[in-house]
Amino acid sequence: LWIGLGIALYSGGHSEDAVGAFLRATDLNPADPRPYLSLGKAYDVSSNSTAAVNTRLNQWMQLEPRNAQPYYYCALSLWKGKRNSGLDPDLGKIESLFKESALLDPTFPFAHLQLGNLYTEEDRILEAIGEYQDTVRLKPALAEAHYHLGQAFLRTGQKELWQQQMVIYEQLHGKPSPDADLVEGQSLVKSIKGRSETSLVPP
Repeated sequence: LWIGLGIALYSGGHSEDAVGAFLRATDLNPADPRPYLSLGKAYDVSSNSTAAVNTRLNQWMQLEPRNAQPYYYCALSLWKGKRNSGLDPDLGKIESLFKESALLDPTFPFAHLQLGNLYTEEDRILEAIGEYQDTVRLKPALAEAHYHLGQAFLRTGQKELWQQQMVIYEQLHGKPSPDADLVEGQSLVKSIKGRSETSLVPP
């Protein structure tokens, strides 16, 4: 019931209340992996409950140590939470979590995208280019990745490559990504239904 309430709240644009509902769901049954993914997605557009969310996402990593997504969402929550609190984030730990996510699922493009963003923030542009290239290789239709790759090329003086990426970005920009529904409540329902039909990977 709390998962369902969270999905309804999230679909209605009430992300803060949705986070609270998913937190309640994880407390009622910490061994159920389904609400953790919803919690990670809802927190991405929320701003409160940082410590509580981080605690639950760490529980998810322990529950499913071979699943790439707990590491990804835990890294995102740490990065965002520190920024919201005005503190300097532990970028080394965040980088490690994103890398672990990419290692566990080599087909998961978003871990590479966030690594690219992290390296850009640290002015490690050549490493960022490599991660953005991995992202567009795995998900060519992701306009955001082409934009960031183009900006990274520009910062290294590679204007022709920057222009190529901007052309691709403009072609894709404004068109819904094939996975755009992942941020909608419908996708949370699909995620939870899918998880209920599969067993956990043993540690």
